[in-house]
Amino acid sequence: MGDRFARPRLHAYIRRALMLYHKLRVEAVFCGMHVLAIGCLLYLATHYSIAPLFSGSALFWLILDLIGNYAVIRIFSDGVPNTVSAGFTVSGAILVLFNPLVAALLVGFGTLDERDFRRLRTTRWTFYNRSMHFTCAAIAALVLQHLPGPPLTEADPASLMARMAVMSLAYFIPNTSLVRAGIAALENERFFDRYPFKGDLLLGYLFQGCLVSIGLVLLARMNEALAILIVGPLWALRFSLEKVIELREINEQLVQSFADALDLRDHDTAGHTRRVAALARLIARELHLSRRLQDDIYAAGSLHDLGKIGIPDAILLKPGSLERCEWDEMKKHPVMGASLLAPYRHLANVTAIMRHHHEKFDGTGYPDGIAGTDIPIGARVITLADTFMVITDGRQYRAARTVDEAVAEIKRCAGSQFDPQIVEAFLTLDPFTLRSTINAVDPADKRPVLRALAPNPVWARLLGFKAA
Repeated sequence: MGDRFARPRLHAYIRRALMLYHKLRVEAVFCGMHVLAIGCLLYLATHYSIAPLFSGSALFWLILDLIGNYAVIRIFSDGVPNTVSAGFTVSGAILVLFNPLVAALLVGFGTLDERDFRRLRTTRWTFYNRSMHFTCAAIAALVLQHLPGPPLTEADPASLMARMAVMSLAYFIPNTSLVRAGIAALENERFFDRYPFKGDLLLGYLFQGCLVSIGLVLLARMNEALAILIVGPLWALRFSLEKVIELREINEQLVQSFADALDLRDHDTAGHTRRVAALARLIARELHLSRRLQDDIYAAGSLHDLGKIGIPDAILLKPGSLERCEWDEMKKHPVMGASLLAPYRHLANVTAIMRHHHEKFDGTGYPDGIAGTDIPIGARVITLADTFMVITDGRQYRAARTVDEAVAEIKRCAGSQFDPQIVEAFLTLDPFTLRSTINAVDPADKRPVLRALAPNPVWARLLGFKAA
């Protein structure tokens, strides 16, 4: 009896300890960021003059930086919300035109955006970002100042561009690392669960910090007021990107409407697909799959029966067992669903998972009869999740069975129908508590399942990303 009550108490202590660790980790990361920023600014204050900060030129560039950063566009990259702005174009020019102390202060305050002014971002994140930009700007400016070559005011365009490329890299590495550290702490993730150093991010920094910023610097050398000419092209670029993203979202809403139409047609399928998606994501997380693949699996799980929209009602809604010819017709739904998504090239992974979610590990499944690791891992995860939910949910023609019976069936079919590695991960999750966990997920949740998979338009890659 003592054992029976001791174990829940132990689990409660462990949960409290983990919660305390999470809180301490968040405080350590955020306080450490502020201490680092203060240290950088104090160092710069002892080596550089602050007088240029109180000039009309500094005010002009601060306003220009605020304009570039103010209106951000929300996008999704690798399943993570991000924002796009043209702000680093102006920030890069500021790092060249002012001494490191003044540059750090101008960039730190000039990167305030719409979410900060409208209180759409928490105060904690606003201050964290200020400290982060102070620090990153200080590092980049110091690197730029100490690169070999003539003074920046005398450097020729080729030499200046090369040095600005190094400066952009010096800003990029600490910026992405510190953003990731803050997000990882808040979401209680490991730092490399989402790899921060993306090629498209670096491309954005180099594009803005070299090719565009150098234009601003050269204009400022002729006449500082000419720099205002960059505002029009930057906002035109932003407008173009916004329209591209709106078009992509319309496409995704269209695909989602297919799934909604199926939900209206078959009420059993509506709740089932959501529960399969939720369980599949839990298994994918247990397998330590990438965040992007987890999102692919969730989207495919939510839409895995999309092809049933093409199955006649007489078959789809039949209360009894299907005849052989009816079953052959029903088996076409994975291909039908994949064909509906085929025009959306950025959903290629989701399409492949949907097509193969009825394959079996031993090669006896359909539609293609592939086996083992030739089956996409997302499809192997959904196969198991789908089976568990079908057994425990029941169907019009078959009563629901217990979790014990479902687990016994899955264990029996490990190596034949299911990937043994995925079965092991599933059993690690404790299937006996999974039903209550999954039932807590609202099957009528209308949040778009594809939004996290939105592609990154070329303009977005060139402009670069920031933390959400």
